[in-house]
Amino acid sequence: MKTPDTASEKALRERERVWRHYRAQVRMHRQALYRDHPQGVALHAFARQLQRFKIEQAAAFLTYVREENRGWLCTAPPEIRAEALSLVDSRIQRLRLGAGMPAISDPLPDEPDDVFQACKRELN
Repeated sequence: MKTPDTASEKALRERERVWRHYRAQVRMHRQALYRDHPQGVALHAFARQLQRFKIEQAAAFLTYVREENRGWLCTAPPEIRAEALSLVDSRIQRLRLGAGMPAISDPLPDEPDDVFQACKRELN
């Protein structure tokens, strides 16, 4: 006989369901940008290139983001720039998790910027 779910188990299942729904909406929005926005092809190419970087290529990753920002991204509308930053954030989190590190580890105020902070500063 199955034991009744506790309130915390129900809450966790609901949280997971909401998270899956949110991720699906993000994917659909991103796909719509790639397909329908005038700069969607460039954004998709940007996303594909980010996937090629490895954890030990942080400097090259930042250089790539800077070059793209000085190219097509500097004239991109805010929606595209925000999506580019979201792509950077997602990739950095996946790289960190894959290396056994916490997904997010922002530097303290007296520490130098990490790669995400430098990319964020570049894209803002």
